Amino acid sequence: MERPALGRLLDAAAGRRICVVVGAAGWGKTTALATWSAGRGGAWLTIDAAMSRARELVHHLLRALPMPTISAEEVLDACGDERAVLGLCGSFEAFLDDELILVLDGLHELSTDGSAVRFVECLCRYAPGRLHVVLVSRAAPPFSLERLRGQGHVTEIDASRLAFDVGEVSALIDATLGGDAVDLAPRVREVTGGWPGAVRIAVEELCGVAPDEQVSVLRRLSRPGGRLAMYVAEEVVAREPENVRDLLRRLVVLGRVDPRLCQALGFEDPMPLLSDLTRRGLVQFASGSRDSWSPMAPIRDVMDGQMVLSPGQRMALHRKAASFFGARGAHADALRHLIAAGQRTAVATLLIEHGTSLVDAGEVDPVLAAAEMRAACLDDPRVQRIFGHARHVRGQWASALQSFHRASGDHDELQPALAWRMGLAWYARAEFDEALAVYGRARPSGEDTADEAQLLAWMGAAYRMIGDYDRCRELVTRALTVAERCDDFGARCLAYGVLAMLAAAEGDLRGADAYCSGALEAAAARGEILHVVRVRVNRAAHLLEQGLPHKALAEAETVLQLSERCGYLALRGHALTVRGAAEAALGRFDEAVERFGAARDLFQSIGSRYAAWPLCGLGGVYCERGELARARAAYEEALALTEPTHEVVGLTSALIGLARVRAADDVDVARQLAERAVAVNEGLRKVQALLARGWVALASDDRERARADADLAADAARRRRDWPGLADSLVLTVLASPRPAENSARLGEAIRLWNEIGSPVREAQTRLIAAHLLGVEGRPAADQAEQTLREHGVDLAARREAGPFAALSRSGPSIAVRALGVFRVFRDGRPLPTAAWQSKKARDLLKILVARRGRPVPREQLMELLWPEEDPVKAASRLSVLISTLRSVLHPQQRSADVGPVIADRSVVWLDLEQISVDVEHFLAAAQGALDAHEQGRPDATALLASAEVRYRGSFLEGEPYQDWAAPLAEEVRASYIAILRTLTRRLREDGAVDRAVRYTLRLLEQDPYDEEAHLDLVQMLLDAGRRGEARRRYRIYVEHMYDLGVEPRPYMPR
Repeated sequence: MERPALGRLLDAAAGRRICVVVGAAGWGKTTALATWSAGRGGAWLTIDAAMSRARELVHHLLRALPMPTISAEEVLDACGDERAVLGLCGSFEAFLDDELILVLDGLHELSTDGSAVRFVECLCRYAPGRLHVVLVSRAAPPFSLERLRGQGHVTEIDASRLAFDVGEVSALIDATLGGDAVDLAPRVREVTGGWPGAVRIAVEELCGVAPDEQVSVLRRLSRPGGRLAMYVAEEVVAREPENVRDLLRRLVVLGRVDPRLCQALGFEDPMPLLSDLTRRGLVQFASGSRDSWSPMAPIRDVMDGQMVLSPGQRMALHRKAASFFGARGAHADALRHLIAAGQRTAVATLLIEHGTSLVDAGEVDPVLAAAEMRAACLDDPRVQRIFGHARHVRGQWASALQSFHRASGDHDELQPALAWRMGLAWYARAEFDEALAVYGRARPSGEDTADEAQLLAWMGAAYRMIGDYDRCRELVTRALTVAERCDDFGARCLAYGVLAMLAAAEGDLRGADAYCSGALEAAAARGEILHVVRVRVNRAAHLLEQGLPHKALAEAETVLQLSERCGYLALRGHALTVRGAAEAALGRFDEAVERFGAARDLFQSIGSRYAAWPLCGLGGVYCERGELARARAAYEEALALTEPTHEVVGLTSALIGLARVRAADDVDVARQLAERAVAVNEGLRKVQALLARGWVALASDDRERARADADLAADAARRRRDWPGLADSLVLTVLASPRPAENSARLGEAIRLWNEIGSPVREAQTRLIAAHLLGVEGRPAADQAEQTLREHGVDLAARREAGPFAALSRSGPSIAVRALGVFRVFRDGRPLPTAAWQSKKARDLLKILVARRGRPVPREQLMELLWPEEDPVKAASRLSVLISTLRSVLHPQQRSADVGPVIADRSVVWLDLEQISVDVEHFLAAAQGALDAHEQGRPDATALLASAEVRYRGSFLEGEPYQDWAAPLAEEVRASYIAILRTLTRRLREDGAVDRAVRYTLRLLEQDPYDEEAHLDLVQMLLDAGRRGEARRRYRIYVEHMYDLGVEPRPYMPR
């Protein structure tokens, strides 16, 4: 199998004078080099043990090298002399007109103290520049190449470079077993560690195995008697010297070692041995480390299955390792080994002394493993509260409560150490009444202890979350005092973190930043990752409020990685929520929905009411897209979660979002919701609450109230450094003014703010408003802004929530026709209900006029289309009535027939496209402009094509019965859409944007499932992207479609 990445690596390596390829048996050295060197015209010598004397080696080497000018006998007679090698190399220099690669495969076969090895060493040292020597061996060369390495003449490819990655395993499975089995690739890679020989054995063993038995076959591979187990035992382990086998036995039992532990186990100077075993692929760097090692998966599984050490020896080894790690303060490692050794009393002692710091440092797994042990000593209340805390961190709610109850002994009064942990479990579920009730059960110790400080701080945090800032300040101030007195970094970190939350709520963002820095400094002093994650989540949220979404996104990404390490599910949910909010602020709505959805699911899985936060985030994205029904559902669910506990952040967010959404159908209800949002008086949401009330007021034409709220919001935003809020308030101020066009200069400031923030959607939205206020002169700018919005998935016609789009729709063209997809008509931004039409024929008349694209239609033709069997005189009268009906439906308040989009005289009827927005016209204009840009080679053609594609919502009058009058426009629309897709796909392929090209090709096949070129292009794109299983599936679909047509499919191969 060709391996392009490895081939490129060998290309680069072979450019040096010496390339060393090292790996144990089965690492695919010979196969990889043979595949790579084919056709390169080099020389190859396979070495065996019979060549340990230089005479034999030189004899075979000269036979491998077609060099007739060299006297073999002369070289053989003096081969032990270094001068003879120099002479031979001189002959090489004279003979070689071009570069030559010489592969010496099997260097490990030579005796390390034989003359042949000395010859190879001299050859490497004195070989001419045109001769590139590749040494292939199961072990490092038995001579030093360090001087040449220091001069840049040596490169090495070890086992880590020879290993198969998941993609290569997938390709091998695809070629051997077929595309249906490629999903096994990650599992095969895990079982084999990418060891090529092991991969080959695994794939061969899977041949002919039923799908439901494949996983079982993989499990059996490394068990005693399994083919892989036999290969590793006989061809690898058995060939190693005793000191290597001894180290591997211990490493398999312990899981991972470092050099100091090896020395403690009796291995002197283990670094050279560990380095050598790493190069050869018997051990690897342990996950996330460059100074500790673990065995390769096949070695681990085979040697562990063979029980190379007795149970007693294993336990003794674990005890020794536990003692080693405990003496060095590595308590998590010590705990793991004590558990493995079954030392229950020692486990309990370690947890009592270090359990809290282990959980805070994110070392939850060994604590949970200890919780599964059964012993009376582990029922100690001090141990049970550690178990409860660890289970809470992992979201094991019921088990955590059980541990806490065992720790409490069913007493009403709780020790502070138990109370804050038990209350925190409720806090993480946003059940603040329950949390405060638990905190209230704490029995004061009367001492300044870390647990006392933590209790006070968590009580303060709970009061902050229900909006009682004063009580929060009182408690957290006391907490900080106690933390300072007892000089506990963890308690100080928590107190600073709560003070940062309070400062942010009160608008003191500088204070919040300072407290966050203090908290992180305290957390770093103790290595307490949970506190770090908690503080950095809050800091990411602060960055977002200040209009720094890029920084917030980077911070959230770091927090997600940290939360993955420590496994704190609640904090991971918060990190996902902040990341989703940052993605949404940057206009990446698909990514935001994914993050918010993951956070919601995570919170729901642990029964936390904090699910309201990502639900509000989803509601915001749905609003941006114009999906108001989904937005309302998300906000209502969030409101139902937060109202019972009065959790003020989620509650205010839900009220704000719901108020703006409900303004589309019930302004009175929206007004009540907005008033409630303002009344909660939550600092973090104050600006948005005032803006929501202002937008709702504008939706009910209360401009004075809207301007007043815009001013209040702007003042609050400036104090809080809330630049997004300030930009929104500027827009509201302009649109709420009596003459918006005369006050539009403020929109320039808002546009600059959005540009600095990096929010393309909000910037385009504000540019659209500014362009609209300019009238006809602003049309080009409006088109560009609309294009940006559509590229981000914003449905302008459906944006009816209280906000700038709704205000814009009320001041702009009042009638919009959506004829692509399901036929709908919007008046003032709201869809016309079926009952408003009075007559089905009125809808039919409008459809016909839309199909004629503004061209006059003779009355006689309309009568024939609408009433083909009707008497002409009666039909003429009915048409006049129908025209009046259509006008009244579109403009109920219209009194003059000369006003409005439906124009008629005595002979013809037509639509004035200047007075009505028709999506078909917008799509066709955008499509033609984009295709022209492509023909002209303009750099913005791809963006214009993508923008035009977004405008296509479906075929013309989709779902309607076929009508002859609709067919020409329907065909034109379809042809334009297919042209857009073909051109866009071709450009994206040329640009290397494979995923987008695949997506648009699939849409092309939706239009024409029998497009052979599109099918084959899709297969080729998937192959080029390494997605072979998917490519095979698409090829099968192509074959089925060709057979439907009676066409012979093209063969499955790259074109």
